[in-house]
Formats: sequence, C-alpha cells, structure tokens
Amino acid sequence: MKFKNKSKITLNLKEPYENGLRWKIGINTVPCISVRKGKRCVYCGFINWEKPIEPQKVGGYFLDFFEKNYTKSISRVEVYSSGSFFDDCEVSANSRQEIVKTLNRDSIKEIVLETRPEFINSKNIKDLTKYIDPKKLFIAVGLETMSDEIRRKTAKGFTKKRFIKAIDVLQKEGVGFQAYLLLKPPVDMSEYESIVDLAKSVKDLVCLMKNKPSSLVVAVQPFFVAENSFIAKIPYFRNEFKPIWLYSIAKSIEILDKIRKEQKYDFKIILGNYKDNVETISVPSNYDESGKICTCSNKIRNYLNDINRHQKNVRIITDAVLAFKCDCKKSWIKEVGSKLQVKGF
Repeated sequence: MKFKNKSKITLNLKEPYENGLRWKIGINTVPCISVRKGKRCVYCGFINWEKPIEPQKVGGYFLDFFEKNYTKSISRVEVYSSGSFFDDCEVSANSRQEIVKTLNRDSIKEIVLETRPEFINSKNIKDLTKYIDPKKLFIAVGLETMSDEIRRKTAKGFTKKRFIKAIDVLQKEGVGFQAYLLLKPPVDMSEYESIVDLAKSVKDLVCLMKNKPSSLVVAVQPFFVAENSFIAKIPYFRNEFKPIWLYSIAKSIEILDKIRKEQKYDFKIILGNYKDNVETISVPSNYDESGKICTCSNKIRNYLNDINRHQKNVRIITDAVLAFKCDCKKSWIKEVGSKLQVKGF
C-alpha cells in the first residue's frame, strides 16, 4: 500500500444527476469482510483506512457531516462504507437507523446503500423501512455479472444462488435494487464478449425483477485499473492492458436502452466513472492506430457524462458518440463494432 487515509469521510462527491445532484459519501469504517479475510476482489483499489470509525459511532459522524454539507438540490444520496453497509462490524444497526433518519428529507428521492448479498435479510431492511418510504430505498450489490464463472475469476466470493436469495428479500420488503455490472472485467474475455455478457446479465435481471414490487437500477461500471489492486501488480495491467473503448460504452448503453424498450420495463441506467476515492493507472478511452489514447477521448467522456443527467435523452447521447467523426473509430469498428453488428446489436 502506498498510503493510508486517516479521514473519517473518505468520499464526498456531488455530481449532476437528472434535475438535481447525486451525492456520493464514503465513510471510513472497518474494512470490508473480504479484506478482513485476506481475499479482496482482484480489481479492488480501496486502501486500508487508518483509524476507522467504531461501528456504533458511524451514525453520529454521518449526521454531523451531512448537516454541514446538505443542500436541497440533492436528489440522490449514495452511502458507502468500506465494504458492506449491513455488516455489523462496519456499521451498527443503530448507526444504520440514524443514517436513514438523517436522509429522510423531501428533496431526497433516492437513497442507495451498498452491501454484499450475504448481509441482506428481512430484519436489516425492516429496521430501516420503519423510518423511510421503501420506494426511496435502493440496496446496491456489486454483482458484476450474472455469470458465476466470470464472477469467480474476479474473487468476488458469492454465487448467483446467494444473490437471488437476497433479491427475494428485497422484493418482499418492496425496496429497490441497484446492480453494479462490470464492462470488460479483468478476466479472460474479449471486449465484445464483455458487452454481450452485460446484455445477457441485464436480460436475466429483468426476468427476476419485472412485474415485482421492487424497481431496478442498472449501474454500468466500465472497468479501470486501480492503484493498490491485486491486478495492478501484474505488468500487463500496468503497461499493456487497454480499458474498454468509449465507443463500446456508448454502444453498451444503447443496447440496454433497447432491452428496456423490448421488455417494456423502464429500469434506470446509470453510468459509473473512476472519480471515487481510488488512484487510477488506466481508464476507459479511445485509441489511435498505434494503440495510444486518442485525443478525442476527453470530448467523448464529456458526452457520456450527460447520461446520468438526462435519462430521457440516453439514445440522443449514445447516437452522438457513435456518430462522432474521428479516425480512431475505424479501429474500434474493426476490433469490436463489426462483431456487434454480426450479433445483431
């Protein structure tokens, strides 16, 4: 590890989101259970925080921080502990209730709490819905893919069967679910195969969630190489690995938009970025013929950033990216785009 963070609040990021702001808040808790067992996900770049907040004191720290920084323009709040919000070793039951009570504001329409699926049970959910409208609450899981084989290669540490058991609990309690899905994970699969896996995973999720009381958010996370991760120690990932093309991200979002129209199920699509509390080695980009990052990359990223602001204009945004005129697009079509056309995407 290069350094350790002694801050009580490890992430404080406000981003444009629909008609307001999306506020991501990270809390310095005891490390994730996977870290405590010495089995981090291979791509995890979260460092070990020094002097974590005691589980029973997390709620008090959050309340103090929230009151000093809250504005009525915030419509969505995402709360991140060092691993799982429902892990008692990170956040006590009383602290969880304090946090939800604090977030019960009229302006806040969506509250996202991230956890591993093994900590999702009816008691944990009911302890929170006593204080807040269940429709405001979204429980997020780093699912990454619906394929057990692919997820196993990332050392995620849970199965599809365990995940579905957690989904059943959320549906019974009527709270929403947010799935984090990886684009081009660091396993033995091509970029094209990753896009196809994303589409298949979302179709499987729609089958699980459609016509049920819980709503679905699909949070697409294009993979990036994070400093301090296990794979960052591998020379290939430090020097040769190319994160996913920005054109592929746009195409993936376009495919998901087609799925929700075909399925007549209006799940929300959110695009993740790499601006959280990790240092990066390489991030999604476009590439020229020599494989170097193309100069158009920053401009295309700016287009893609609008996806979270304008849900109703997702296709306009993706069409603009895919119609963008740059010589690098010929390389993308040759490498990835032509295969997607053959697949019918």
